[in-house]
Amino acid sequence: MPSRPRETDERPADPSRFVSSDDSGSGPEALSALIEFGTARLADTPAVAEGALRRAVRAGTGILSAEQLARLHTLIVTAICGQPGREADLAAAALVAADHWQGLSAADAAHHTLLAARIHYRSGRHSAAAVLYRRGLSCPGLPYPAPEIAILHEQFGTCLVAVRRYRSAATVFEIGAGFAAHDRDCRDLHRDLLAAAAAARAAARPVAMVRRLLAGAVARGRAAARPRDVRPPLSD
Repeated sequence: MPSRPRETDERPADPSRFVSSDDSGSGPEALSALIEFGTARLADTPAVAEGALRRAVRAGTGILSAEQLARLHTLIVTAICGQPGREADLAAAALVAADHWQGLSAADAAHHTLLAARIHYRSGRHSAAAVLYRRGLSCPGLPYPAPEIAILHEQFGTCLVAVRRYRSAATVFEIGAGFAAHDRDCRDLHRDLLAAAAAARAAARPVAMVRRLLAGAVARGRAAARPRDVRPPLSD
């Protein structure tokens, strides 16, 4: 399952000194307290938490393990989630977290990648979203129930339709329908995905026809442009 920030009611004895401390002078104890402070502030002051956690990342490079750094980046994502209007920053932070989880946890990497994909999808950046959906959904052990995976495929397919990749969209919709096929609560979703797949395949046929016509026209144009082999008439 994707890593979640641990909940804690503990507070550092003197939080202000960790917020104002110099990153370069942070030892293990100060670093631990900075992380603790940032984690404790996630719920009430996420902007403060984000600042502390980013300082912890800088101070912890070369000290913390790869997994500890990855978890810090997940906490930064959580902190930005609590700050409305920062969708672009959230998507960027999610991708940074995904990169840090690569090689450590495929599920966590996929989770953060798909978070960024959904943000781009909601913002109408369908081409960027499609790339991220493809990357995230390729994970064999997605940390979501089947209905949610079906919805992710629906969003992915919608992005592909938006960029006129109809055949690929139809395939993605059909895969999504498979995830919704055996859940009684997902009958409408299953039906919608199959209908979307059929519509995408129907849309692909005119596109393919236009492409064939264009290819034929280009070929005829090239043939007409070639010099003809004109031979003089045979003399009697």
